[in-house]
Amino acid sequence: MRTRVLTVVLAFAVLAVAGFAVPLLVVTATQRTEQLVAARTADLDRFAGLAAQAAESGDTGALTAEVTRYAAL
Repeated sequence: MRTRVLTVVLAFAVLAVAGFAVPLLVVTATQRTEQLVAARTADLDRFAGLAAQAAESGDTGALTAEVTRYAAL
């Protein structure tokens, strides 16, 4: 009798933990994805600005240095 009760209680405990963990993991993954997208967009804006400056001035030194440093990451 005791074993059956403990098995049922354990099963409910596992379901309860999974019920809370899954939504929390989904929210965390969504937030991290949004942070990654924001960081990549900021990088893209930076490179676009450097490319515009390079196109206007004809000097690609700053753009080349920035791209090289970014690629090293």
